[in-house]
Parts: sequence; C-alpha cells; structure tokens
Amino acid sequence: MGTLRVEPGGYTVFVVMQAPVAAGPSWQRVMGVWSGEGNDWVKPNWILMRAGGATPAVMPPAVMMQAQAAGHVLDRVTIFGAAQSQGQWLAGDIAEVLLYDRRLGDDEAVAVERYLRGKWKLP
Repeated sequence: MGTLRVEPGGYTVFVVMQAPVAAGPSWQRVMGVWSGEGNDWVKPNWILMRAGGATPAVMPPAVMMQAQAAGHVLDRVTIFGAAQSQGQWLAGDIAEVLLYDRRLGDDEAVAVERYLRGKWKLP
C-alpha cells in the first residue's frame, strides 16, 4: 500500500480474513508496517500476524482488529506479508482492510466491527 504517515501516532486496523488450511511459512504477516529501521515487531513499527506463530493454525472467517494510541508509523504498509523481509507471506484470504490513522474510540471500533460482520455475514 505504500507510506501513509512517517510521523509516529496512533492507528486502528480491521482485516476481514480467513486461512482455511494450516499451511505456509511460519510467523505469517497479515499486515506489516516498517519504518526502515529495527525489527518490524518493535515500535514504531508494527505487525498483524496470523494465529499459530511458528505453526500456522486454521483461521475461520473473522474480523481481526488491532489498535494503538500513539508511537507507531504508517510507513511501508504491506498486506499479505512482511514489509521488512521476504518469506513471511500470508497463506490465506483477505476480503477487506480498513486502516485508520488514529486509535478509534470504543464506540467507533464496535460500530466498524459490527458493520464488517454484517457486510461479510460473520457471526
């Protein structure tokens, strides 16, 4: 997706996804953001990972959400893999990504999740 913001700040991300089989590389990134320095899992960078870590697990269709109030960039935003390195690509399906450049309030986050669950007919 590219760079949306290099200054540290907050964010909220929602990803509608599934991984119907336990396959692919270890430590799969659903989404990664990397400033160009340090590891992608250390501030100001951040990652959203598939369940299972070293051993990918089956993930039924779901809405994943992650948020931080401050201190994180939106630089080199990458979907389906790691922005920092090769080989940690996602073996799964993504239907929709919503990325906000701030931490949403609780009411806002609940409303967005409810909207996505309804749109994609998820429990």
